[in-house]
Amino acid sequence: MKKLLSLLVAGLLTLGITVSAAPAEVAPNPDPSSAYKLEVGDNCTVSVKDEQGNTLWISNPNPDPDSVEGPLYNNMMSQLVVTYFNEEQKQAVIGSYLASINRDTAEVKEISGGYRITYNFSRKQEQFTIPVEYTLNNDVLSVEVITSEISERSTSYISKIALLPYALMGTPDEEGWLFIPDGSGALIDFAASGNSTEYSARVFGRDLALAYNFDEGNKNTAYLPVFGRSGQNSACLAVIEGNAESAEIVAERQSERFVRVGASFIYREYDTALISGTNWNYNEYPVTADTTVTGNFKVNFHLLPGGSDYVELAATYRDYLVKNNSLTPVNEADSYSLGIKAYGSTTQKASFLGIPYRKNVKVTTFDDLNALAEKLNSAGAASTAYILKDFATRGSVKAYPSSVKIASFLGGKKGLDALAETNGGGIFAEYDLMFERVNGLLFLKEKHLATKLSKDFVVRSSYHPVTYAEIKNSNVYGIKVDTLEQKAAKFLKKVAGQRSLGVALAGFGNSLYSDFNDKQTLRRDAQRTAIEDLLKNFGQKDKTASQGGNIYTALLSGLVYDIPVTSSHFDIESKSVPFYQTVLKGYVNMLSDPVNLFADTNEQLLLCVDSGTVPTFAVTGRENSRLIKTDYNTLYNTYIGTLSDTILTHAPRLEAINMATAGATVKAKNTRGSLSITEYDNGVRVLVNFGGAPAVYEGVLVQPKDYTYIK
Repeated sequence: MKKLLSLLVAGLLTLGITVSAAPAEVAPNPDPSSAYKLEVGDNCTVSVKDEQGNTLWISNPNPDPDSVEGPLYNNMMSQLVVTYFNEEQKQAVIGSYLASINRDTAEVKEISGGYRITYNFSRKQEQFTIPVEYTLNNDVLSVEVITSEISERSTSYISKIALLPYALMGTPDEEGWLFIPDGSGALIDFAASGNSTEYSARVFGRDLALAYNFDEGNKNTAYLPVFGRSGQNSACLAVIEGNAESAEIVAERQSERFVRVGASFIYREYDTALISGTNWNYNEYPVTADTTVTGNFKVNFHLLPGGSDYVELAATYRDYLVKNNSLTPVNEADSYSLGIKAYGSTTQKASFLGIPYRKNVKVTTFDDLNALAEKLNSAGAASTAYILKDFATRGSVKAYPSSVKIASFLGGKKGLDALAETNGGGIFAEYDLMFERVNGLLFLKEKHLATKLSKDFVVRSSYHPVTYAEIKNSNVYGIKVDTLEQKAAKFLKKVAGQRSLGVALAGFGNSLYSDFNDKQTLRRDAQRTAIEDLLKNFGQKDKTASQGGNIYTALLSGLVYDIPVTSSHFDIESKSVPFYQTVLKGYVNMLSDPVNLFADTNEQLLLCVDSGTVPTFAVTGRENSRLIKTDYNTLYNTYIGTLSDTILTHAPRLEAINMATAGATVKAKNTRGSLSITEYDNGVRVLVNFGGAPAVYEGVLVQPKDYTYIK
C-alpha cells in the first residue's frame, strides 16, 4: 500500500506548483457527469481526479519548504490543525503533519466510497488519535471527523480542531475570490494587497453561554453554515453538515502571499473567567467544559466548474436545501412587498408623591396602523407584513408570555381585527420565548435558567453601537432547553387559536446558547433541535415569523425579519454580496432591518430591491422628540406623520416588483458601472442605479439612486 501511495503522491507533485504557499494546479471546468475518483498521497494529501487523471480538488497546497517558514509549512501540510490545553493549562496548536504524518503514525484504510485516515498524534506533549473519513459521491466530497472515536491519552486535552484549513485558498497569481457568510455574504479577492484582520465567526452567532470578548469589526452573524472558493480553474462550495453549531468559519490573508478560508470545530468548550483582586486588579484563568461534543464534524465539498460566480454557488446550496431540508417555494398569495415594524408601548420614569415608578407610554396604536393600511390599500399596495413589537399587555412583557394578550389601550383585539380586515393578514405580534425576565427573587427561578461555562447564568445583553461595550440588562435570563420546550409549546398552542394574529419569535433565528449545568450539559445543537421541533409542531408556517435568519428557522417560518442586506464590511472583505438572499429568494419571505434606522434610508432601500429583500420601515405614532425619556430613546426618523409619504411613494412600486418576481429565483447578477442588474429565472430583470447619474439599459432609463424592472 505504501508503494502505491508513493506513486500517487509523486503524480500529485508533478501537478503541483512549488512556489511559496501555492495551491496545487487543477484542471479547468470539472465535468460532474464524468467518473471522479478519490486518491491519497504519501503525506495523506487527499485529491479528487477525473477520468483523465486531472486533479480537480486537493486537500493541501504544495508549499516550498525553503520559502515558507516552519510553523506555516507544517500547518499547510496538515489536514488537521488541533488547538489543545497542555498540562500547564496553556493553549497550544499543532498540525497533523508534524505530530503524526511526519512521524509515520498515520494509518490509511480503504472504506466504502473512500478512505479512513486515523491521525495518531504521537509526540510526548500531544497524545491524541483522531479518525477522519473521506468519501466521494459523484461531485461531492464528504470529510467527517468521527468524534466518538477521538482519544486523548495524556493530561493534554483538545479544545478545537481545524479541518482541512488550507483546502480552499488562493494566491494573487490567479483571478478569483473566497466566500464567507458574513451577514448577507462577502467575497475576499485573491489579489487584494496588504494585511487584514483574521475573520473568525461562530456559525449561527456566538454562544451566549460564553463570555463576550471584544471582537474588532463588529461582524454580522454567519446565518448560513457555508463558505467557498472560485478561481479560474476550479470552484467549490463547502457546506458544514455535521455539528454546524460547534463550527467557526475562519478566513485569513497573509499579506500578498495567499488568502484562505476553512472551518474549525469546537470539540470541548473553553472560556476565560476573571477573579477580582484588590486595587481593581483581576486575574484571568481558563475554564473548560467537562464534556466533549457529540455528533461528528462533517463538511461536504461540492465541486464546481472554474469561474463559477457566487450566484452559482448560491444555487448549489439552494438545491442542496431543497433536496435535504424540504425547502419549498413561497405561494404568491403569501408573499410580501413591504414590511412595517411598529413599536407599540414603552415606559418612562415618573414619580408620585416623590415615589419613583415607571409609567406606561402609548407609542403606536392600531388606529395609527389602520390609517396607514388604508392608504396603502388605496395606493394598490396591500402585501404588507406587520411586526408588532411591545403590543402585548405590559404584564405579559414583564413575565414569560403565557397567553396572547394585545394591550387594550393600544386598541386591543378590536383594533387588531380591523387591521387584519384592512390588510388581509400578515400580522405578527413579537414575543420572546427564549429568555425570561426575573424581577423577583432569583433563587425561585434558578432551576429553570441556563448556566454559563463560568457557572453564572446566561444573561441577554445589548451592546453599544459604537464602542460595542456590553450594556448590562441583568434581569433577562436564558431558560433551559426543557423549560423552553414546555413553556413555548403551551404558548404557541394558544397562538394557533388566534384568527387574526401570527407570532414573531424574537431571537429564534439569531440566538443560541449552551447550558453548562453540573448535572447535564446541553450544547447549542440541543437548543436548535428544540426550536425546530417547536416550529414543526406549531405547524402553521404562514403564521410564523422568526427574528434573524439562521437557516434552521428560515426553513420552517413564513418569514424571517431583521435580515441584513450587506455584510459587515470587515476589513478582509473585498465586496459585500447578497448570497443569503440569492439562496432563499422565491422560497422564504425576508424582511430587512428597518431601512429608516440607517443614516441613508434610500441607499438601504436600494440594497433591499437589489438583493430581493422586503424593505421594512420602523414606525411610531408619536414623534421621536417625545420618546427621549422612554426606553425608545434610540429611535429616530420613525414618526408615521413624516414617514408615511416616503412609504406611500415606494409601496406601489415595490408591490409591482414583488408581483413580477414572486416565486422566481435569481438566475444571474451583473453590473454595468453603477447599474446593478438582477435577472430572475422567469425572465424579469430588476435594475438598480446606485450612481449619481442616469443609466440606460436596453432602452430603459433608470434615474440616479432609483430602481425599476423589465418584464
